Amino acid sequence: MRTKADYLAGLRDGRRVYVGGELVTDVTTHDAFKNAADSIGDIYSAVSDPKNEDLTTYVEEETGDRCSLTFLRPLDRADIAAKRRFHQVVAETSNGLMGRTPDHVGSSVTGMACQADVFTDGGYPEHVLDYWRYVRDRDLYVAHAVAPPSGTRALGSLGDGNKSREPVKNPNALRVVDSDSEGVTVHGVKVLATSAVLADEIWVGNILPLRPGDEAHSVSFAVPVATEGLKLISRTPFEARARNSYEYPLAANFDETDSVLVFDQVKVPWERVFTFDGIATSIAAFNSTPAHALANLQAHVRLLTKTGTMLGLTRLITEVIGTSGIPGVQEELRRMALYVGMLDGLIQGQETRPERWPGGFVSNNREVLYATMAWSSQSFPQFALRMRELIGGHPFRQPADVSAFADAEATDAYLRTSGQADAGSAKEHYQLMRTAWDMIGSEFASRHLQYEMFYAGPPHVTNGHLGRAFDWNRVDGLAERLTRRIREKTDAQHA
Repeated sequence: MRTKADYLAGLRDGRRVYVGGELVTDVTTHDAFKNAADSIGDIYSAVSDPKNEDLTTYVEEETGDRCSLTFLRPLDRADIAAKRRFHQVVAETSNGLMGRTPDHVGSSVTGMACQADVFTDGGYPEHVLDYWRYVRDRDLYVAHAVAPPSGTRALGSLGDGNKSREPVKNPNALRVVDSDSEGVTVHGVKVLATSAVLADEIWVGNILPLRPGDEAHSVSFAVPVATEGLKLISRTPFEARARNSYEYPLAANFDETDSVLVFDQVKVPWERVFTFDGIATSIAAFNSTPAHALANLQAHVRLLTKTGTMLGLTRLITEVIGTSGIPGVQEELRRMALYVGMLDGLIQGQETRPERWPGGFVSNNREVLYATMAWSSQSFPQFALRMRELIGGHPFRQPADVSAFADAEATDAYLRTSGQADAGSAKEHYQLMRTAWDMIGSEFASRHLQYEMFYAGPPHVTNGHLGRAFDWNRVDGLAERLTRRIREKTDAQHA
């Protein structure tokens, strides 16, 4: 099992990360990324801790070694339940505030390895299995980039709205520009690689539809983050703007960062290529394997941990500010609890009827999975708004920064909540309110709202997944049974 020290040492590999015009080569020491890297390291500490062995590891049949449960290819309902409990351990290290943790894309790779035969036509099934074994045995952190750059979808082949069904025309979209006996050369842009600056490897593929003529864009492969010719262009790192953990406690520690990937004539060896000139196979990697299902089980367990944290934090603040006894406040807290309870039930529902795949493997049930995905992402803004309403203007009553507490006696006199003997010092009150603001009001919080609404795609995409997975025959049968009974009763009554 990999330790936190192992993970952090692996990040010192000369990767090329750009923050604006600044080149960052060591993310473990840079002010924009070091605390986030440390938080990911905490995951490796939790997973490798012998006390958590039964919750976080399994014995791999192929090797006899203990491996992270990220890489378990599930065979039954008990395996899905074990994965759920494992994802919870990981999520709790950041209270659900880091979304693309090592168990996310790692689960996707594991799902592909459950159905490697899908890659036979236009791909390399043995490469998929070998890569799963490679990251499994080293406990590596894999990020992914599976969407084209802006403009590609409007120009061509990546949406049903294009009546001409023309191939991709955006010259910036990642494509194969050459191939030889050693591998393929790729050039262009892929988005959006969440946590790539903190990962060891990047899986590059396509989750959106392609059209005939897009063969050069249908390549799927994986490369180390430090690959020559690859650079990561980071969005604004919120950690760099967080002056300290008192003022921006969440941004200072849990900003996983999102990056655009730019490939400049990057050579990918054949053993790291999974699809090549295979449009259908490139998409099937996600949709015809358990990859999407297993990865999003992690996403939902992580969201449950985060929303539970938000609800608990809101309750704590209403107690501190003295509003917890107001009937209207209690009702809003119950409405927030409804969201958390529904999400919990939907997650457990995914494992109640596991979906069976060829070869004896199973995944969480995709019909319930996609219902969870669509409902939770579309309902989250209202959940977050309720937290805003219950906290009110209290974050704005705090001093500008932590230097105000140099005179502790003076600040305690006017900042401590009146009537709350156990509310703690003014400085503790300040940090509590700053934590709440970083959860729902800061720039970090705004990114999280956007993330929860769109990490799985816009509503028409998540609803589309549900439409494909839903058992329409079941509801059609119910409607037919009702109309048939009505006809029978009507005929009998008028005979």
